[in-house]
This record gives sequence, C-alpha cells and structure tokens, in this order.
Amino acid sequence: MAVFAGPGVQAECAYTEVAADGSVTGSLSSGGTADLAPMRPGQVENDGFGGFNTKAGAVGIQYVMSRVGAGVERVVLQVADIGPVTATLGNGWYLAWWETGTPPDPNGPGPHVPSRRYTVTAYDALGQVTDQKTQP
Repeated sequence: MAVFAGPGVQAECAYTEVAADGSVTGSLSSGGTADLAPMRPGQVENDGFGGFNTKAGAVGIQYVMSRVGAGVERVVLQVADIGPVTATLGNGWYLAWWETGTPPDPNGPGPHVPSRRYTVTAYDALGQVTDQKTQP
C-alpha cells in the first residue's frame, strides 16, 4: 500500500503488488482533493479501510489506514477472532492489514472480502492510551 497526502490532494494505492522480478502492478484505489483537517495531539482517525482478494483469489485481505496526531508512538488494532495487530506508523499515518481467514465465495455476487470487526487504539511513548476508535 502507498499513501500520498499533500496540500489539496490525497491518493491511496491499496491494490499494488510487487512481483519477484520487481515489476509493480496495481492502480490508484481512491483519491481526494480536500485539505486534511489538523489532528489533535494523540488523536487517531479510523476512516480509511477496505479489503481485497489476493491475485490468486485464495485469501481475503482486510486493511485499515488513517492518520494519527503528534505524540502517537504506537497503534494497535484488536481484530475480532484474530487478536492484536500492530500497525506500521510513519509520517502521521498508520497502516495495518491481516488475512480474514475466510476465502471469498467464488459463487458470490462479486469480489467480496468478509471483514472482521476491530478497535483502533493509539498509545504515547509511555504506553498510555491517547485515543481509541471502533469500526464504523
């Protein structure tokens, strides 16, 4: 996954794959033109989430990606039936992903990834909870 956020533009590439030979496939999966509102120190957002199937279609992947305020040093998602997932954190953004454990239904009404419920918790450098959000 890749995220770009700058003045007046945001873009997310959630379906990018890097092959063994280094070639990259995928496309822009979402974008916007509104400026991002400032984050409060310690705040965590929970507004970027989705899912996709692996190229072979054998496994569903669910992801959560959004912003954090200054002072957030760690973000952990508590995922139903899976447990804690520690997010990657950098430049005011976090990203976490996991296998849903359920392959998509090949006879279903299109590419559907079964999702798991989750809670996002932000921590400061002392390990204190600074903010928490549940899945919308």
